[in-house]
Amino acid sequence: MRDVPDAEETFEERAYSWLASGAAETVAEGLIFRKQIIVDPKDVIDDTRRQIWSFFQRNPDHEFTSPPGAYCAVVMRNVVNEVLRGFKETPLEQQPNELDLTNDFVAPSDLGGGFTDQLRSAIETAGHPDWVTAAALNFVTLSAYPGCDVSDAPASKAGATPNQARLWPSLWFAGRRDGLFPGPDGGGAAQRKRLSRTGAAVQGLVDEAAQMVGAGAS
Repeated sequence: MRDVPDAEETFEERAYSWLASGAAETVAEGLIFRKQIIVDPKDVIDDTRRQIWSFFQRNPDHEFTSPPGAYCAVVMRNVVNEVLRGFKETPLEQQPNELDLTNDFVAPSDLGGGFTDQLRSAIETAGHPDWVTAAALNFVTLSAYPGCDVSDAPASKAGATPNQARLWPSLWFAGRRDGLFPGPDGGGAAQRKRLSRTGAAVQGLVDEAAQMVGAGAS
């Protein structure tokens, strides 16, 4: 049975509660990593809270269709994009026409650069746990920008496929770290199984979002 929010708790209150959670900081850190900018995640969260408060003041009767966390994540992404505009004169989101996202799905070339934005939006609003969403967004970024500095994250073993190589840093920068990644000895069977399960959840969300976007464009 799904948890039903307290009837007296408004969408605004739930949004503020999410912004005060560790999940919000994880999403902010992931966005900062993907944009490769230097800014305090707490500043991003504070700016997001101000923008949301301002929207609620102007639109007190607005009806939301997405969960509070998904809505806040979209606003947070816009905040980070605004910060990036202050650092760069070039247009945002100059993406390649195609992204090698999974072994079975390659973005149709006729979708153009807007595909990545659509894919991120589909991931953000799919309603998955915050860490899965953050890791999937990281995965998309590394697919589009393979030159991102991921040296702080553990590296997958030699012979890994490109997708497997992306999954490790995607999970690491989404905050999934403790005991997840095998050491030089390859780790135990239970650890490898846990890593495989965790990576499959992220890959599944990317596949789901890619199929949704692809179907919408056909």
